[in-house]
Amino acid sequence: MPCQTPSASNPAPKFPQIPPAEIALWERTFADWTRVRASQPKRTDDEWLKVAHTDAFAQECLADAEHDMYATDWTNLNAEVLPEQKVLLTANGEPCLRSETLNEIFAYRGIGKSMLIAGLIRVLIQGGELLTFKSDGGNRVLLVDGELPAGLLQKRLQLHVGETDPSALMVRSVANMPGHCMPPLSDPKQQKLFVDYIERARPDVIIFDTRTAIFKHDTNNAEQLLRVNDFLIKLRSYGFCVLITHHAGKNGTQRGRTDNDDDLDLIIKLDKRAGWEPGMGLEFDLKFDKVRYGDHVRPFEAKFDTRTGWQLITGATTTYDRVVGALKAGRSIQPLAKELGIGVSGVLAIKKRAEDAGECFPANRSGPKRKADVTDDGGDDE
Repeated sequence: MPCQTPSASNPAPKFPQIPPAEIALWERTFADWTRVRASQPKRTDDEWLKVAHTDAFAQECLADAEHDMYATDWTNLNAEVLPEQKVLLTANGEPCLRSETLNEIFAYRGIGKSMLIAGLIRVLIQGGELLTFKSDGGNRVLLVDGELPAGLLQKRLQLHVGETDPSALMVRSVANMPGHCMPPLSDPKQQKLFVDYIERARPDVIIFDTRTAIFKHDTNNAEQLLRVNDFLIKLRSYGFCVLITHHAGKNGTQRGRTDNDDDLDLIIKLDKRAGWEPGMGLEFDLKFDKVRYGDHVRPFEAKFDTRTGWQLITGATTTYDRVVGALKAGRSIQPLAKELGIGVSGVLAIKKRAEDAGECFPANRSGPKRKADVTDDGGDDE
């Protein structure tokens, strides 16, 4: 007789004589019938059925669950058939977004972060290309937007996403929340409600735009940050691809504590292009600040035109090419940094990236480094 998995018609039994906390623990283990059985492969189906509704079996499951809280035997883990990690989006032909990952795009304000996200949603759902990004499509996306009013969000998605399958894009917007207020996902109760929803909806990609608007936590508070990061790790362990947007502080780094990015698999930074000022349209210098899988993704610069959409800025006009060309020509770092308006640290970062790619430069003629030479003029580390 085949082993039957507990279901609505065949529910897991209750054991009133066992304390409620132990019952809950046992039920969670009993629900994962395959895993419990895999831990004792020598038992036959008949043996399992004889003990499946006994108190002794409940205690046995409790022991298994408590054991699993500490560690899983490598033999059992090695025997598990786990789903393959999927590449959902590439950049320059290299994997960029994968399932089971935590990713972040942080940016200086007003240079196109949310507009880029909208374009990526279209590519993830419908397939195709955007700048250097490419996807086969077919992904279900949940957008959690905590900032935009309903009209602007609608127009932006109409422009960049267009018509899609009704189930391909789900939108949770502050405009649709009671009182037009997004409940903070740093709250464990809200986290549970969110997990209950995504377990039913099953999106492939979850986008939080932005970190501060959705989680509403102090990014400089270690305890609050830990609570949020634990929740994000849980989402990753469930198999979701999570993409978070975040703001850069006045010093050019992302706001908050530096350990904010410890758990992230991929970090993309959108920086101001040399000479850009607010009011000059949407332009950015895209860099990969962290790539956990060792993929050889390359930076690029782009701008948005209302008639043609996003366009790559190619050739010697990119900040990267200008810095590399100037350093090869023997230009000093400090005058070059001042000319391009990116700071000494920006020039040094590009120089290191180029050297890692195999470029060679003549000896630096900028003279001894002072403290002011190797730090940004920027302000707070928000």
